[in-house]
Amino acid sequence: MGFGINAFNLANDLAEGGLTGIAILLKLAFNWDPGLTTLLVNIPLFALGAKVLGRGPLTYTVFGTVSLSFFLWVFGSYRFPIDDALLASLFAGVGVGAGLGIIFRYGGTTGGVDILARIAQKHLGWKMGRTMFLADIGVLAISLVHLSVQQVMYTAVAVFVGARIIDFVQDAAYAARAVLVVSDHGLEIAGDIMEQMGRGATILRGAGAYTRQEKPVLYVVVGRSEVMRLKGLILARDPSAFVSVSEANEVMGEGPIPASRLALKKAGLSLEQMDVIESNEAFAAQALTVAKVLGLDPAKTNPNGGAIALGHPIGCSGAFIATKALYELQRTKGRYALVTMCIGGGQGIAAVFERL
Repeated sequence: MGFGINAFNLANDLAEGGLTGIAILLKLAFNWDPGLTTLLVNIPLFALGAKVLGRGPLTYTVFGTVSLSFFLWVFGSYRFPIDDALLASLFAGVGVGAGLGIIFRYGGTTGGVDILARIAQKHLGWKMGRTMFLADIGVLAISLVHLSVQQVMYTAVAVFVGARIIDFVQDAAYAARAVLVVSDHGLEIAGDIMEQMGRGATILRGAGAYTRQEKPVLYVVVGRSEVMRLKGLILARDPSAFVSVSEANEVMGEGPIPASRLALKKAGLSLEQMDVIESNEAFAAQALTVAKVLGLDPAKTNPNGGAIALGHPIGCSGAFIATKALYELQRTKGRYALVTMCIGGGQGIAAVFERL
């Protein structure tokens, strides 16, 4: 984010929303260091964040604000002027949006409007991108004092793109698909889904409004890449089936449970034979459910700390817990390790490792 602001916003005379936008205006108008001004104007909001968000989120907020100020200073000399103002605004939006999205995804903020956005999300259920976009419009209006109307309009484009990128990154660039299937062959289709795709399906009872005829209604959640395969499977069984596909941005499930059981079954081993168990703690409630249902031995599970203690690194959770398991096997001279985690869309993945 600090790089994007310096490289694209300041280099192309584009403002920004929120208190960061005010810091940019002060830089453009008076050449004040945006890193320092960002830190100073955020201090009064820390008290509000402490009362509303609690000590944990406040710690992340202070860390995020100080980090933003630091990187604004580090990348202070980086400038990438672009002749095409529209292209510059797009890159500015992507740079800021990607940075903020990663921060929000892991519960942090960079202070300022971020605190207000998190409060609105907590108490009103608003997406953070929406709250920030509304607040940014107010800052853009103030920007007219120093910038031309055209510059402010291009800044608005950057802010809009940034808001969309924030929501995209917060959803981890993953949007599952919720599929409803109405068919006279619903039970057979459910069997095909479980057998051929390794997916679960919920069977609901439905009835036609006109015919009053009862039919099974299937509810299935799959990843985007699986939709076409699912459609082909459904139509192969019933060409006249009614299929509705919608986006499901947030999906939680108990995928690690069947995944672990299947991995153990394929390995021909039992849970009792595992010397080390690494169960990823992306969500505490899910981790507790997985441990309870599978009956994981607390003494063997995450012996060196899980994601809650050590962090949940984006993009490398599987490699992280697999590496921990292998090192623990080597350290303890154990033989088998079970590694399991949720991989989005209610899915689960598991693997069994053997030390030779």
